[in-house]
Amino acid sequence: MVDKMNAPGAPSPRLGRTLGSDFLPNLRVSKNAKLTEKRGCIVTMRTERVLAALLLFVWAVIRAQAAAEEAPPVPFKYGLGLEKYQTMCAECHGKWAEGTDKGPTLVHSFYVPSHHSDQAFYRAILQGAPMHHWKFGNMAPVPGAAMDDAIKITQFVRWLQQYRKLY
Repeated sequence: MVDKMNAPGAPSPRLGRTLGSDFLPNLRVSKNAKLTEKRGCIVTMRTERVLAALLLFVWAVIRAQAAAEEAPPVPFKYGLGLEKYQTMCAECHGKWAEGTDKGPTLVHSFYVPSHHSDQAFYRAILQGAPMHHWKFGNMAPVPGAAMDDAIKITQFVRWLQQYRKLY
């Protein structure tokens, strides 16, 4: 006698109205559900789309983090500003102004010239700034910073904002 369930070409016992999978015992599925079997798992088309969207999102987040960590090709004329920024600002604002747990990103639409002028940057560097956009607390004046440092740092940050296509 031939076993109809194990015969070549016979439908998988997991793809019926009652699924007998090890993972989903006795799961009832409507007749119209579109199922596929991949490596012994039952997957609906909707699950596949959700998983694909989730993978795309995770890939985009990883890509954005990698882009923030990559060293951009800083032009020579901003080199001193970069050096001053990384010495005086990076501890709180991140190596490439991406922000840290101590301070906000500076590569954000809040800090473009139409919202925060260069004068606002100078004032924040030299005199400190009250908390107003983020919950990091007040910014203290940068120890040892002079007006020339503030100008160079701000020029570098403005270049970085343009490089990151904020304006």
